[in-house]
Amino acid sequence: MEKRILLLTALLSSLWFGALAQHEPEPVVASPFLGLEIDRAEFKKTYLSTIIKDLPKDWDYLMFRKTPEGIYQLYLYVGDREQLARRYDQAGWTAIRGHFADHRRKDWEALAHIQSETQAGVNPIVRVETKLGNTITGSAIEASDFVLVVESDLGTFDIKIENIRSIRLDGDGFDTQNRYGFSNPNDTRYLFAPSARCLKEGDGYYQTVWFSLHSINYGLTDHLTISGGLEMFSTFASLFSEYSGAFLYGNIKAGFPVKDNFHLGGGVLLAGMIGIDGGDANLGIGYGLATVGSSDHNATLGIGMGRVAGVWGRRPVIMIGGMTRLAKQVSLVSENWILSTKSRGPEEVYQYDPVSGDYNFSTRDVLQKNAYAVFSLGVRLMRPKATWDFGLVEPVWSEFYQVESRTPYTNGGASPVPLPYLDVVLSF
Repeated sequence: MEKRILLLTALLSSLWFGALAQHEPEPVVASPFLGLEIDRAEFKKTYLSTIIKDLPKDWDYLMFRKTPEGIYQLYLYVGDREQLARRYDQAGWTAIRGHFADHRRKDWEALAHIQSETQAGVNPIVRVETKLGNTITGSAIEASDFVLVVESDLGTFDIKIENIRSIRLDGDGFDTQNRYGFSNPNDTRYLFAPSARCLKEGDGYYQTVWFSLHSINYGLTDHLTISGGLEMFSTFASLFSEYSGAFLYGNIKAGFPVKDNFHLGGGVLLAGMIGIDGGDANLGIGYGLATVGSSDHNATLGIGMGRVAGVWGRRPVIMIGGMTRLAKQVSLVSENWILSTKSRGPEEVYQYDPVSGDYNFSTRDVLQKNAYAVFSLGVRLMRPKATWDFGLVEPVWSEFYQVESRTPYTNGGASPVPLPYLDVVLSF
């Protein structure tokens, strides 16, 4: 009799705790790329405060849970303590998921495509770059909101989604044979000029040109990059001479993918001599960019209007750049600048009269048309976190000067010997 009572008690206890477990809210993922637990840094980085406001100040991480009734609950955790902070219906949960999707739209779309394909029995070719900097290319054989399983030539990898930095499908900037092994570390610039592509948030690089011009570029977000730098020799000379100043520059650039392999961007560049009355050396340029192509093979058209020495230019500066990856560690890079000027108006002339000994003042109509161009071609040697550019730069110019209806004066030429170019870039 006692055994029956014990068995009955155990059975009722099992049913009771089973029922409780069925009604316990289960953890759900708001963003596969963050995982179940979202800490304060991730909360800030994804701008979640724009849709989840007025949370208590003291919490370590947050987590979403779903009740059997379909209600989504937001819990805050401080150490071992748990606090229910918000409740959301399906519409509210969809808005939160949509917010995360907008933050990493391309990766979300790639993951959703992979999940759909693998469920249908198709194994798409993918390239996965982890937050540790590893790149894995192969066939996706399984995908969920937690794990992506990729089968490559090196074996099968179970990759946590929250550890993935980017996911790309076959044809989006890489080849199915994985010839390169690592992504292009400098697809946001040519020799010096930018493309419309932006650095990833938190990424950056240090660049030095001839060990004289030093600059830092940093991705504030996936769509906003800032940079600044100085020229070392002028800065060093400014310490010893009142007639020399330090050359500094700053740049901010925004860029967005319009569709696969097409980006638009724009920005503002400011530069000048600091420390002397160097107004003639100061400039500011606002520019727009359009980049066509993948990370490894692309071309960019840039158009800018500027103000130099306090005077606005009447014609745009044009930049045409391009790169193509020839091998795993070698790319060909070209960057070319074109500028033309035209002015017409009176020119003041002072002529000496030997009879009276005076200078006579007069004006005459003058037409000036000048064109300047700089063409360059370089070879880029690449490693995953460093590049070296070796190139040749050829400046070309032409001048046209005509006084009233007289025979115009023309001149033009090019550098007899192309100028060498060298830079080193270290990514971080």
